[in-house]
Amino acid sequence: MKDVFRDNALSYIPKILQLCDRNPFHDTYGCFDRSFWHYKTMDFPSGMYQEYVLPLALVYQYNFDLDTVWYQNPRIRELCLAGIQYAARSSRADGSCDDYYPYERALGAMAFSLYAATESCLVLNHQSEEFLTFFKKRADYFLRHDESGKLSNHQALIALSLTNVWMLTNETKYLQEAKRRIQKVLSWQNDEGWFWEYEGCDLGYLTATISFLSQVYKKHNDPQLGAAVQKAIHFASHFIQRDGSFGGEYGSRNTYHYYPYGFELMSDTTPVGTAMNTHYAGGIINGKRHCNSDDRIFCHLVYDYLQACLAWSTTRQNHDSLPWPRSMYFKNAGLFVANTKNYKAIVACHKGGAVKASNQKQCFLSDIGPIGESRSGKVFVSNIYNRDNRVQEHENSIEIEADFFVTRDKTFTPLKQIIFRLANLTVARWSSGLFRSILQRILILGKKRFPGRTIRTLLFLPDQIKMTDHMSIDRTKETVQRLAFGPDHTSIYTAAANSYQESVLYPWVFLGKEIEEINQQGQVTITRTIGEK
Repeated sequence: MKDVFRDNALSYIPKILQLCDRNPFHDTYGCFDRSFWHYKTMDFPSGMYQEYVLPLALVYQYNFDLDTVWYQNPRIRELCLAGIQYAARSSRADGSCDDYYPYERALGAMAFSLYAATESCLVLNHQSEEFLTFFKKRADYFLRHDESGKLSNHQALIALSLTNVWMLTNETKYLQEAKRRIQKVLSWQNDEGWFWEYEGCDLGYLTATISFLSQVYKKHNDPQLGAAVQKAIHFASHFIQRDGSFGGEYGSRNTYHYYPYGFELMSDTTPVGTAMNTHYAGGIINGKRHCNSDDRIFCHLVYDYLQACLAWSTTRQNHDSLPWPRSMYFKNAGLFVANTKNYKAIVACHKGGAVKASNQKQCFLSDIGPIGESRSGKVFVSNIYNRDNRVQEHENSIEIEADFFVTRDKTFTPLKQIIFRLANLTVARWSSGLFRSILQRILILGKKRFPGRTIRTLLFLPDQIKMTDHMSIDRTKETVQRLAFGPDHTSIYTAAANSYQESVLYPWVFLGKEIEEINQQGQVTITRTIGEK
């Protein structure tokens, strides 16, 4: 099973080398943002791309039980160091970098690329004054700045990158700041075990936070941190599906991430993590792994998979040690797990009853809730994250009452892009934090109610799920022209969302006569029974 993670990660190394500007005569030598240096469709390089140095450092230093062309290849080491050098050269005087737009000063991109660069130097046992100057400049920026929003994975990664800078420089101020960031993350841990991601619990980013915190724990032993990570792993273990898939639109940020490294690092104290990795590897073999292979995202999992292989525990728990067939309701997370002998279903109560269900072979139900369009052109959904949804839990069923919200799907035009760039060069340049918080409110946190409600009831039978949706609208304010149930639609912006996973193949259900009924009566009830395939 270890080889499954290894082979999956190594398959991306040629693509990483394609992304890199490998010409030493170019000003962009070592840049991994191909849209900037090659296609020239971007007017600035994204700092996030420089994290691609870490997979190169790993495949240079370790052979992973294979005779690869990358192991101990001087060219691989050269390109890794060139990437770190470009990260330093392309950063601003204050050590910051951008990700999605100029003058963003994106702490996420800064943390990912600083971690990758410092970890690469630790792996290669390489130090230089140029690199140390850059690392300290970037770390000093973290000492002076923070970001808006509760993103536990970012804070955990900042703590990890600061820990690495401390290990390379031996300057205690970076260790002290790392510990302060850890305390912030721990204050965001819910009693159920999960960490906040914006408005609530996201399973995909939870595994990222576990990976980052586990590494910090191993680098400077802190019993409080170790206990927190153990609690998070036990929580996460309830959400791996029967078919080996993980995550999805029932999380607060809709992600399918699965970072295995932390589970291996904590195997001595929390062995259920090894059972998760073994089961997930089986899912990879059977095609259940999500695919998020766009250039900006895929690197996170490449190096995490490789690091998991290096930390692979020889003492492992198997699939049977995972917590099934026990059904549980995690009230604070708003997640209900229904386990029967034949399947597992996960319901997002804070997202209007979005549900995914899988047996050992495949996902047989993916329904993220109703989505409709009014005759005034407004698109409305029930899956906007809302902790005020009314939930009634019963022995083998659950009922969720949720409001409809208007969702937006806007794209740039040339004029809008010009206006946005002008804002980047003025407002963002002098107040990047304010600009970022405005974008967060528009794209992620903003909510506008639509005059309607839905009540979803899910009855979990031994080999079937009976799903009843009662929808109502205020006919004096809006009427409906389109209505459907969708398997994978998302309603807030998250870079890592809208990836491929087998469940997206579950068909959309478009309604016809029900639209006439809801427009005439103001309400409609639809009952469906879904059985295993």
